Amino acid sequence: MTDGALLSLPGWRGRASLPGGIAGASVVIPTFERPDHIRTLLGHLASLEDCPRDVVIVDGSRNECTQALVSEFAVKHELSFDLTYVHSPAGLTLQRNVGIDISHGSIVFYLDDDCMPEPEYFRAICDVFAGDDRRQVGAVCGTLVGDLGIGLSLRSRLRFVLRLVPRLVPGTYYRTCTSVPRCLQVSFGGTRPTQLLPGCAMAFRRQVLDENRFSMFFKGYSQAEDIEMSLRLRHAWVLLWCGDAKADHRHVPSSRPDRRAQGRMSVVNRVFVLLRYDSKPMVSTVIMLVLDVLFMVMYDVFHAMLRGGRLGSLRHAVGLIEGAVQCCAKPPRFAEPAPRREYRLACDT
Repeated sequence: MTDGALLSLPGWRGRASLPGGIAGASVVIPTFERPDHIRTLLGHLASLEDCPRDVVIVDGSRNECTQALVSEFAVKHELSFDLTYVHSPAGLTLQRNVGIDISHGSIVFYLDDDCMPEPEYFRAICDVFAGDDRRQVGAVCGTLVGDLGIGLSLRSRLRFVLRLVPRLVPGTYYRTCTSVPRCLQVSFGGTRPTQLLPGCAMAFRRQVLDENRFSMFFKGYSQAEDIEMSLRLRHAWVLLWCGDAKADHRHVPSSRPDRRAQGRMSVVNRVFVLLRYDSKPMVSTVIMLVLDVLFMVMYDVFHAMLRGGRLGSLRHAVGLIEGAVQCCAKPPRFAEPAPRREYRLACDT
């Protein structure tokens, strides 16, 4: 791709055969080698009366299983939304950026392929944007019903007891690049301000995405990429949490890097975000972050010992240590390129 040129990506567009769908809204679904989840999600979206008119599947798979499934689904079903399939280089943040360029809506939703929006999810969020006469709201997130009232994990409870995470309002950013678990939030109606957006269920004004792209620093493991985007936007835009827009995020561990890589990148990504928005953190902040990483290493080790030497926990602990050493040797930095359109669908010529 030459400077200023658009990279053509293979794919196709199918037009809606039924009336309906929310005009002017798009939903982008990045996926990677999980065709069964895409089948389930597409069937669910087809059953909703308030699905956006523009549905874009951004597939980073190394095989053609998902492409074949989406094509078959489009042929066999009458749909109230345009369905677009694009095959993209893999990587969550890159695939999200591809979705910006391929979609058309003035409101762009993002869903993980294992996140099921309930009826009126899309309508409730579109109504929030529509009611913003001053155009100050840049992004709105939904409520993950599976997280409400499930209780804290043992690790989270211990972090509270040790005061490694303060008891702030859920959705509030904490200075060591972490937040209070959303499961502590009780169900509510209407909207409330939030500092952080969950990557699995969020929506943006097109203007926001024209001015900002998801950071390609996270082209490896994308943990904390939604925190970074939230912090970047909150200085210029209002971020809201919509209690009436409910979705069920059915966490699926497949298609994720191994536990060692997860541990390493969880530390590196946290340090990157911390330094990007606090270039000279207080000594107390650094100490709290170090203590938190040490706690997670110890927790993994004890978890492995008490659960019969689980290799995954030990590999995660090794990754945490590697990430800490990497950050000490060379603190992570990344110069963001100016946001611009980069991708096009080859069939749009």
